[in-house]
Amino acid sequence: MNEIWETYRGPIIGALAGLLIALLMLTLGFFKTVLIIVFILIGGFMGWYATAHGLIDIFLSKKRK
Repeated sequence: MNEIWETYRGPIIGALAGLLIALLMLTLGFFKTVLIIVFILIGGFMGWYATAHGLIDIFLSKKRK
């Protein structure tokens, strides 16, 4: 089972993402689904930016003091 996961990890993740998007579109509708995807992308970019520039480390070091 582990070798199947290692071999087909990309297609499995893509299929699960497609299934999730399809379920969201069926239950919420197109525009609400697009809004969710946009917010996920914005949040991912903000997390990447904060990690890349060390903002998270600065924030966590101030909390511990």
